[in-house]
Amino acid sequence: MNRPIVRTPTPAIGLYLILVLLLLISGALLFYWKIGFSIPDVLEYYLGSETRLQLYPEGPDRFMRPRTLRGLSEIAFAHFLAFGTLIFILTHFAHSLSGGRHGHLRRFLTVLFLSGALEVVSGYLVYAGAVLIRWTGTHEWIPLLAAVRIAVFVLFYGMLLICIGWVIRLLYSENAGEH
Repeated sequence: MNRPIVRTPTPAIGLYLILVLLLLISGALLFYWKIGFSIPDVLEYYLGSETRLQLYPEGPDRFMRPRTLRGLSEIAFAHFLAFGTLIFILTHFAHSLSGGRHGHLRRFLTVLFLSGALEVVSGYLVYAGAVLIRWTGTHEWIPLLAAVRIAVFVLFYGMLLICIGWVIRLLYSENAGEH
């Protein structure tokens, strides 16, 4: 027996969305302070000051050591768990509130999950740049990998903001049950 779903905005979902927005703001600030949004800063964070100064000698030496594979893995483990939970909850809200009737919802949610996974593993791509330097002695691909790291961060955060906006629209629309 299918009963019509009656939706009334609940304060818990709205408060959760506010919490997620605060989380995104603090995450973006931490990314800016710790890693940075420039290619030289990303290279320095992952590959150390020595590699950054080889590629961009005009920058300051902050005496940073390169990240280790173990350190990256510890960060990735925690982020996979946190991002997976966050994405699951947001997509659950979006799917439930829309009644699953949006044809493009599945594609959007797939891109959201993939961008979250790429956000976590993109640090490994920059780290792989150190391996490229050792094997080939060339530096051409390293800045591109750092640019990909920044782009993936922006993509993931943008997708999360779109999903939050979508959930808010579905949650507070007048005909929420008809979406």
